[in-house]
Amino acid sequence: MIHAVRDRLRTGFEKIDRVWGDVTSVLADTIPGIRVVKAFAQERREAQRFREANQANLVVNDKLNKTRSLFSPTVSLLTDVGLLVVWAFGIWLVSRSEITVGVLTAFIAYIGRFYTRLDSMSRIVSVTQKAAAGAKRIFDILDHVSNVPEPAQPVKIAGLRGAIDMRGLGFRYGNRSVIRGLDLAIRPGEMIGRWATAARARARWST
Repeated sequence: MIHAVRDRLRTGFEKIDRVWGDVTSVLADTIPGIRVVKAFAQERREAQRFREANQANLVVNDKLNKTRSLFSPTVSLLTDVGLLVVWAFGIWLVSRSEITVGVLTAFIAYIGRFYTRLDSMSRIVSVTQKAAAGAKRIFDILDHVSNVPEPAQPVKIAGLRGAIDMRGLGFRYGNRSVIRGLDLAIRPGEMIGRWATAARARARWST
């Protein structure tokens, strides 16, 4: 039973990490750009994105909490039933004079200590699986291989003039096109941060 619950807990914690990432991603996109959101009257859209991400988070947490809430009481119930069986069988042996009361008392004390440690170990399972899920997510990021390989023979850039001129830029989040056909010219000393943010927002809200 512990092995089955352990796998379900680890899978559940991995799902929780992903949905929490979605929630924080929505907040990280919206809160720093709140002026742009209000400028383009996208408050309802961003609020709906947050509700959807938060609802997915709630569903995944509910499933995991059901597993956790059933696991610990089940282990406690089994240990209590085990003690009850030992008591009943020990009393029967004492009534037949096959063991003494002292032997029964000592055995109950030993098995009680054993069950106490077993119950503690069952409670540690949840903590260890949560740590394992977090470690797996970290190593997945560290072991990720970029889909843009490094060139075998990099080209040296010489004669830079301090200006940037780009034409027909595009950018995607997966299959979602965010920026299309953006022309950008930056001259030395120019500040284009606000203009670039507004251009990105216009391209985003137009999709």
